[in-house]
Amino acid sequence: MNGAPWNSTGYFNDPDRKNAYSHQWNVQVQRQFTRSLMAAVGYVGSYNGRMEYAGRAQAPPVAAIEAGTGRRLTTAERNALRPWPHIDGTFTYSDSIGMSKYNSLQAIVQQRFSDGLSSIFSYTWSRSIDTSSGWFNAEGGIGSGATVQNYHDIDGNRAVSSYDIPHIVTWATVWELPFGRGKRWLESGPASWILGNWQVNWMLLARSGQPFTPTVGGDPANLGHTGYARPNIVGDPELSNPTVDRWFDATAFAIPVNEFGNAGRNILRAPGFWTVDLGVMRNVRLGPDRVLQLRIESFNVFNHINLGNPAIAIDNPATVGTITSMSGRPRQVQFGFRFTF
Repeated sequence: MNGAPWNSTGYFNDPDRKNAYSHQWNVQVQRQFTRSLMAAVGYVGSYNGRMEYAGRAQAPPVAAIEAGTGRRLTTAERNALRPWPHIDGTFTYSDSIGMSKYNSLQAIVQQRFSDGLSSIFSYTWSRSIDTSSGWFNAEGGIGSGATVQNYHDIDGNRAVSSYDIPHIVTWATVWELPFGRGKRWLESGPASWILGNWQVNWMLLARSGQPFTPTVGGDPANLGHTGYARPNIVGDPELSNPTVDRWFDATAFAIPVNEFGNAGRNILRAPGFWTVDLGVMRNVRLGPDRVLQLRIESFNVFNHINLGNPAIAIDNPATVGTITSMSGRPRQVQFGFRFTF
């Protein structure tokens, strides 16, 4: 405490902040191969200015050790560097000085419903960069590690967004099997009753892992608050064969002392994710106006175990870098009936 006459905690906005703005652009080339089949590839981008940038602005803009000299600043010297020396406290301050930008290549192949088949395949390759993610760091990433470390060093907080997913693949299909009444084969007879009028649908989702930032607890820069610090990098944290017991090399980081950590935001990535949902449906006609629909649906039909997020606290050596959870759920199967009349 510096004996200032005013004390304040909580969240505050700059009184002169301005509304954010967004510039967006895209271009796409399409080609139709048949009456029902088309493909397209396009570029989509945006730049967003005057974005939310929130952090502990009341903290001194420098760490406890004076850069270039190694001299430890006195408490009075550091308090004098606070933007509002007459106010004590560790409130979060927000201003419209942030930015974000997005660039992507997007490709799509679509089969519009024809001859009982409808399918759409899409792929997105993208990159999103910002200075802080979300309103008051609402998108602070895994473990909220991507929060603003030094409010007064906005360039040091510029990195890939906490929601940056470079690769996303989706494939959705609805297929009416060509058997049964009104279809190409088995229009009548016992085989038609058993094999006819089935529909299969599936949904594939595969994506890259979410970025994350290793963290350090406590107040290593002696700012008077916690929950902001990143470690120093002393080696290469990425592993060629990461496992659940060691997703990244924690020995590549060190805890800073009387300084800000030099590790950037979102420098590592959690495991990727993929899953396939499958559904099988059959309509059984019980008369001219009555239909019984039978459904079997399986979510994560291949029972693929998607790994969860690793522990990111460098100052907790017992767990750092380990993964003890899963993302999503194991296979689930449900049955349903619907009668229309």
